[in-house]
Amino acid sequence: MKLRILAAMVTLAIAAGAGTVSAATLSLIGLGYVGANLSPGLPISNYNLSGGIDQGLAITYLTGNVKNVTNGLSVSGPARVTFTYLGSEAGNRNYSLLSSGAEFNNTSTGLGAVSTPITIASGLLKFAFGTSSPAGAVGLIRNDGIAVPADNRYAIGYSAVFNGGKSIYIYFDDIAANDRDFDDLVARADISAVPIPAAGLLLLGALAGLGAMARRRRNAA
Repeated sequence: MKLRILAAMVTLAIAAGAGTVSAATLSLIGLGYVGANLSPGLPISNYNLSGGIDQGLAITYLTGNVKNVTNGLSVSGPARVTFTYLGSEAGNRNYSLLSSGAEFNNTSTGLGAVSTPITIASGLLKFAFGTSSPAGAVGLIRNDGIAVPADNRYAIGYSAVFNGGKSIYIYFDDIAANDRDFDDLVARADISAVPIPAAGLLLLGALAGLGAMARRRRNAA
């Protein structure tokens, strides 16, 4: 009898093994945000932000002098994060360091390149935008940290969260011209559900249940 019950519970556990956690959403947190619009001269040929909404798209951004460890793009709970490279228009050599350790750059990365998904528990997403040359524009601004140098001439920009709180466009405005066009490197961040090891959890529950049944039978005897 016990073996039949265990077999049934294990079967149920395996069937449920594909369960996921999907409640996490993206949001902008902290102070220091400034409203802006993308420049009318945004290069549509480099990237098209979902149905032509790139022209005049409202952006919230953080300049280097106000970026710190308490403001930026945050995820509310466990999620798998993927970044997609959408393009760049800049004379500088710019790049983006991603959570997975991968890098997008505007000299060799192909449009539409997708990073390896990584899992984050919660909090500020780990990515950064930077410039490696020319020397007068070198710097790095982190979503999950500070900017070096802490200069107001460059910024991270964020468009409104969409797709049910699962996606957002992110932009780099480099230090070169202080033109606030936010087209110096553009990517999209997407979050998706994290698989739950439901089979293992249910199996442990099944074994615990059998143990409880055995104890009750011993106590009744």
